Amino acid sequence: TYLQTLDPERGALPADFEPTVTFQLQDREDAHRLLAQFTHWLQPMLAQFALAASIAEQQPTLASGSWEVLRGSDLLAVVDLKLGAGVLPTATVQDFAGASWCIRDHGDVIIPTGFSRVSVSQLMWQYAQRSGRDLLPPHYREHPLYFRRPPRLAQRYVRDAHLLLMRELSAQPAQTFEQLQQSTGMAQEPLVRCLSALYVVGSITSNPERATLVAAR
Repeated sequence: TYLQTLDPERGALPADFEPTVTFQLQDREDAHRLLAQFTHWLQPMLAQFALAASIAEQQPTLASGSWEVLRGSDLLAVVDLKLGAGVLPTATVQDFAGASWCIRDHGDVIIPTGFSRVSVSQLMWQYAQRSGRDLLPPHYREHPLYFRRPPRLAQRYVRDAHLLLMRELSAQPAQTFEQLQQSTGMAQEPLVRCLSALYVVGSITSNPERATLVAAR
């Protein structure tokens, strides 16, 4: 069974609506079956979040080359800025907790068949949007900030708040966190979250030389 929406603005679901899955609300086993099915569907995304969390914790210098993430002899993930990231779909946070980041110094990196693939920008962006971790470096709250480049993402991932911040820093570089609060009217928590997303994909910097180099290209 499924419940029809009672939203007066949208009305009821169409008569020909076909649910992807159904379950009996009174049947505990049926509900558990459905939850297990959802868990299976979401596992590849959870593996991507686990990889992004490991990147945030380990802070490897991704620009220096290709990386393999190993737990013992088992390959959990491959990360390369140009090629993208590939992660074992069944990998968990616990797997990454005991893993080693190894830079690949021989041969071309290859993402194994069956690994979930995603660009590094999308990987980190979606993590910054959903993580409860504060990903904004402390000095980004004190030093002037600069716009570097637009996020290398599909437009649908970028929200109005991100566009507003990029426009502000592009039009008036060297604004501090406090000045951005005043110029955008954003509260502290949403401002931190939006700046964190722009930071992890390299769209903003506190180094004016890095901003200048990108602008000159």
